[in-house]
Amino acid sequence: MSADQQVTVSGSKDEVIISTPKTLTLNGGGSWLKLSESGIEQGTNGDFITKAARYPVPMSAANMQSEPPVFDKTTPDLQPSETDGIMSR
Repeated sequence: MSADQQVTVSGSKDEVIISTPKTLTLNGGGSWLKLSESGIEQGTNGDFITKAARYPVPMSAANMQSEPPVFDKTTPDLQPSETDGIMSR
């Protein structure tokens, strides 16, 4: 392995840590995962399948401030229509 920048690989019984100061890209078979300070990019030339027991996705829209709509007050008209009291079914 060679790198122009510092790359650290460490591990224990339960974990492997790969660290780099700028960008880490894992690439295999045309699919990739890129981690950097600007975000996470993932891509594939094939299907993208996610398998998980739980997959909570916090939505940014849920945090948006919004006011409930204001409706005009109405008065219902409870007078019978002019059908001579005949009700239709």
